[in-house]
Amino acid sequence: MKFSEASSFYLKESEVRHSKATFKQATGYLRRACEYLGDIECAEINRGTLLDFIIHRREINPEVSNATMNKYLLYIKSVLKDVADIYIVFKKLREENKLPQVLSEFTIRKVYRYLDKSDLEEHKRNKLMFMMLLDTGLRISELLSLKVNDFDYSTRMIYVSKTKTKVHRNVLFTSNTLKELIRFINTNKIDKYIFINLESRRPLHVDSVETICQRIKERTNIEKSITPHKWRHTFATNFNDNNGNTFVLQKLLGHSKITSTQRYVQVSMKKVTEEYTRVVENSVK
Repeated sequence: MKFSEASSFYLKESEVRHSKATFKQATGYLRRACEYLGDIECAEINRGTLLDFIIHRREINPEVSNATMNKYLLYIKSVLKDVADIYIVFKKLREENKLPQVLSEFTIRKVYRYLDKSDLEEHKRNKLMFMMLLDTGLRISELLSLKVNDFDYSTRMIYVSKTKTKVHRNVLFTSNTLKELIRFINTNKIDKYIFINLESRRPLHVDSVETICQRIKERTNIEKSITPHKWRHTFATNFNDNNGNTFVLQKLLGHSKITSTQRYVQVSMKKVTEEYTRVVENSVK
């Protein structure tokens, strides 16, 4: 069996068993992997072949990160193991330990001010979307799956059923966001999904939201990206900076492992600056 054939079978099973986001990611990585490995018989792929593939990808993109290459290796090895029953021992490449990127208060205010300048309901929808991301720490795919009946106004609680881990959970949101939510639902006669294209009345896609973020970034001259996941990172970092309980944060973020949550409980630069000012700078006066 050629690797391209094994990949097709793997993706068919992934589409049935996994989330749309996971399936989409696997499709992208394996499509590019098949450009190099597609015509090779699975039984002929070994550690040397994987090393050649890594060199090939680095020739195409010298800036490709080890984290990205490890994703390629993960999917390639999964195809070989799950479909062809071939297991290759290959250590992960060493990855940089990057801190989660967060949005500054200045950037958030700039985004809100831009959206507030217009009376268009599309802009009001976008602001509500960002407020909800910042309130809840939801993944963008989870946010876009929310329906009117998922909200409890009295407790300001959201029941999230479309999750990455397949485990349902509840999250909370603030009273300011509740006001915006009620107004948006009533004004636009929302009866099912909250975040929709107001012309077609169809739910927004993740790609559409990423395009919205890019457009706002360009029109406000914000230097760094404001991708949906950065709003999630910002929620988690703010929660930690305000001495929130790590296990509560794990539940809110929907992490199956506490190690995933602990990425956010490192000392942020805001905390470092505050403590430096208190201990060092004030002692100099």
